[in-house]
Amino acid sequence: MSRKDSPQRPPPPDADWRAFVLALHQEAEATAAAKGLTGALAQLAALRETASLASGPAGRLIGEGEVMRILLDDRRRRTAALLAESPEADGKVPAGAEKERERHRVRRAKGAPVALRARLRTLVATVR
Repeated sequence: MSRKDSPQRPPPPDADWRAFVLALHQEAEATAAAKGLTGALAQLAALRETASLASGPAGRLIGEGEVMRILLDDRRRRTAALLAESPEADGKVPAGAEKERERHRVRRAKGAPVALRARLRTLVATVR
Protein backbone atom coordinates (compact mmCIF):
# COMPACT_ATOMS: atom_id res chain seq x y z
CA MET A 1 0.00 0.00 0.00
CA SER A 2 1.52 3.28 -1.04
CA ARG A 3 1.45 6.36 1.07
CA LYS A 4 -1.19 7.90 -1.19
CA ASP A 5 -3.51 4.93 -0.68
CA SER A 6 -3.16 4.82 3.10
CA PRO A 7 -6.12 6.19 5.05
CA GLN A 8 -5.49 9.65 6.40
CA ARG A 9 -6.62 10.76 9.83
CA PRO A 10 -8.88 13.80 9.51
CA PRO A 11 -7.47 17.12 10.67
CA PRO A 12 -8.32 18.11 14.25
CA PRO A 13 -11.70 19.83 14.34
CA ASP A 14 -11.99 23.49 15.21
CA ALA A 15 -13.68 24.74 18.39
CA ASP A 16 -17.06 25.38 16.72
CA TRP A 17 -17.15 21.86 15.31
CA ARG A 18 -16.24 20.39 18.72
CA ALA A 19 -19.00 22.37 20.41
CA PHE A 20 -21.47 21.24 17.77
CA VAL A 21 -20.55 17.55 18.16
CA LEU A 22 -20.65 17.81 21.98
CA ALA A 23 -24.10 19.43 21.84
CA LEU A 24 -25.33 16.74 19.44
CA HIS A 25 -24.00 14.07 21.78
CA GLN A 26 -25.80 15.55 24.77
CA GLU A 27 -29.05 15.52 22.82
CA ALA A 28 -28.40 11.96 21.66
CA GLU A 29 -27.80 10.87 25.27
CA ALA A 30 -31.09 12.48 26.29
CA THR A 31 -32.87 10.74 23.42
CA ALA A 32 -31.39 7.36 24.42
CA ALA A 33 -32.51 7.91 28.02
CA ALA A 34 -36.00 8.87 26.84
CA LYS A 35 -36.17 5.61 24.89
CA GLY A 36 -35.40 3.74 28.10
CA LEU A 37 -31.87 2.69 27.15
CA THR A 38 -29.29 2.46 29.93
CA GLY A 39 -25.63 1.65 30.37
CA ALA A 40 -23.42 0.63 27.48
CA LEU A 41 -26.38 0.27 25.13
CA ALA A 42 -27.37 3.89 25.72
CA GLN A 43 -23.79 5.06 25.20
CA LEU A 44 -23.48 3.12 21.96
CA ALA A 45 -26.81 4.42 20.66
CA ALA A 46 -25.83 8.00 21.51
CA LEU A 47 -22.44 7.59 19.82
CA ARG A 48 -23.97 6.21 16.64
CA GLU A 49 -26.70 8.84 16.55
CA THR A 50 -24.14 11.61 17.05
CA ALA A 51 -21.99 10.29 14.20
CA SER A 52 -25.03 10.06 11.95
CA LEU A 53 -26.32 13.55 12.75
CA ALA A 54 -22.88 15.15 12.46
CA SER A 55 -22.34 13.70 8.98
CA GLY A 56 -24.99 15.95 7.40
CA PRO A 57 -23.54 19.38 8.22
CA ALA A 58 -20.00 18.09 7.70
CA GLY A 59 -20.79 17.08 4.14
CA ARG A 60 -18.89 13.82 4.62
CA LEU A 61 -19.24 10.60 6.54
CA ILE A 62 -18.33 11.08 10.21
CA GLY A 63 -17.27 7.88 11.90
CA GLU A 64 -17.96 6.82 15.46
CA GLY A 65 -14.21 6.85 16.08
CA GLU A 66 -13.95 10.53 15.22
CA VAL A 67 -16.85 11.37 17.52
CA MET A 68 -15.28 9.29 20.28
CA ARG A 69 -11.96 11.15 19.88
CA ILE A 70 -13.77 14.46 20.30
CA LEU A 71 -15.63 13.19 23.37
CA LEU A 72 -12.51 11.76 25.00
CA ASP A 73 -10.52 14.91 24.26
CA ASP A 74 -13.24 16.98 25.91
CA ARG A 75 -13.22 14.68 28.94
CA ARG A 76 -9.43 14.99 29.21
CA ARG A 77 -9.63 18.77 29.01
CA ARG A 78 -12.32 18.96 31.71
CA THR A 79 -10.36 16.57 33.96
CA ALA A 80 -7.17 18.60 33.51
CA ALA A 81 -9.06 21.80 34.36
CA LEU A 82 -10.50 20.21 37.51
CA LEU A 83 -7.08 18.95 38.56
CA ALA A 84 -5.61 22.41 38.03
CA GLU A 85 -8.29 23.93 40.27
CA SER A 86 -7.95 21.31 43.01
CA PRO A 87 -6.25 22.12 46.33
CA GLU A 88 -3.52 19.64 45.42
CA ALA A 89 -2.40 21.96 42.65
CA ASP A 90 -1.60 24.61 45.25
CA GLY A 91 0.44 22.21 47.36
CA LYS A 92 -2.04 22.26 50.28
CA VAL A 93 -2.15 18.48 50.61
CA PRO A 94 -1.11 17.11 54.02
CA ALA A 95 2.34 15.51 54.02
CA GLY A 96 1.24 11.88 54.52
CA ALA A 97 -1.74 12.07 52.18
CA GLU A 98 0.27 11.62 48.98
CA LYS A 99 1.98 8.44 50.15
CA GLU A 100 -1.27 7.04 51.51
CA ARG A 101 -3.06 7.75 48.25
CA GLU A 102 -0.31 6.07 46.22
CA ARG A 103 -0.21 3.07 48.58
CA HIS A 104 -3.98 2.69 48.22
CA ARG A 105 -3.79 2.83 44.42
CA VAL A 106 -1.00 0.28 44.30
CA ARG A 107 -2.82 -1.96 46.81
CA ARG A 108 -5.88 -1.99 44.54
CA ALA A 109 -3.65 -3.08 41.66
CA LYS A 110 -1.90 -5.88 43.61
CA GLY A 111 -3.29 -8.50 41.26
CA ALA A 112 -1.66 -6.71 38.32
CA PRO A 113 1.76 -7.71 37.04
CA VAL A 114 4.79 -5.99 38.51
CA ALA A 115 5.41 -3.98 35.34
CA LEU A 116 1.87 -2.64 35.42
CA ARG A 117 2.22 -1.59 39.06
CA ALA A 118 5.48 0.20 38.22
CA ARG A 119 3.74 1.98 35.34
CA LEU A 120 0.91 2.92 37.68
CA ARG A 121 3.42 4.45 40.11
CA THR A 122 5.00 6.55 37.37
CA LEU A 123 1.60 7.71 36.14
CA VAL A 124 0.62 8.70 39.67
CA ALA A 125 3.88 10.61 40.01
CA THR A 126 3.34 12.46 36.72
CA VAL A 127 -0.23 13.48 37.62
CA ARG A 128 1.01 15.30 40.68
